[in-house]
Amino acid sequence: ARVTVLSAPGKVLIVGGYLVLERPHRGLVLTVNTRFHTTVETVPRTVHADATDATDTTETMFSVTVRSPQLSREVQYALTVQPPHIAFHQTDPLAPPNVFVERTVLLSLS
Repeated sequence: ARVTVLSAPGKVLIVGGYLVLERPHRGLVLTVNTRFHTTVETVPRTVHADATDATDTTETMFSVTVRSPQLSREVQYALTVQPPHIAFHQTDPLAPPNVFVERTVLLSLS
């Protein structure tokens, strides 16, 4: 397993909280002199191409769960990495799509 440690500038959500992730909600955010730290450990499942295939189509797939206690929900996503391409999509057909979450994850991994 590979471990990655990330850090980002801190913020204080004054109004709106995680409701701002969905339209038409708005919020007010202030920056603070602290940092947010998180650790991500990946355990990929790898699918290899047929040995007779001349091109390398090896891809690595990850299951991603986004939990939001504020919105009382949990949404499942799939992340597929096949260099140089990355795909991220929601696998839960009952949950409303959240483009903000999808774009944030893709930009973070780019």
